[in-house]
Amino acid sequence: MMIHTITRKDLLDLVYRRKEEFLASIRRSYAYIVRSYYGREKVLAFNEFLKKIRHASEPSWYPCLDGCPDYHRINDEYPKSYVRARMHSYYFHRWNPNRGVFQDFKEVFEIKNVLSGTDKDAHYDNVPSDGVISRVVSHQYPRGGGT
Repeated sequence: MMIHTITRKDLLDLVYRRKEEFLASIRRSYAYIVRSYYGREKVLAFNEFLKKIRHASEPSWYPCLDGCPDYHRINDEYPKSYVRARMHSYYFHRWNPNRGVFQDFKEVFEIKNVLSGTDKDAHYDNVPSDGVISRVVSHQYPRGGGT
């Protein structure tokens, strides 16, 4: 496996100007690390946003069905998990009041869609009964929590 460290600008060039070359490199087991895709201030602001949610509501879980609310949950080696982990996860859906969070990640959804050969806005406003949806999921891993 070859690992390449690139910038956001490099990634956008690969996706929008050299898509086939980029996909071929992935098929050849190349991996890419995109450094500083988002600036430090944006990351810290998002972390503060998550902190407010964490303090305003109890952890919960909801199946991904039409109308399900945004929620956060704590996974601490949950026995029914396919992959055991320790993390605090946050789930955001476009049909809920926190839909503004999607604007910060819209470019990521567009990149995924372009690479998959679909329209850049595909699935963006879908609900679960439509099939594929776009949702923002953030995982926070506690220091010292892994094995």
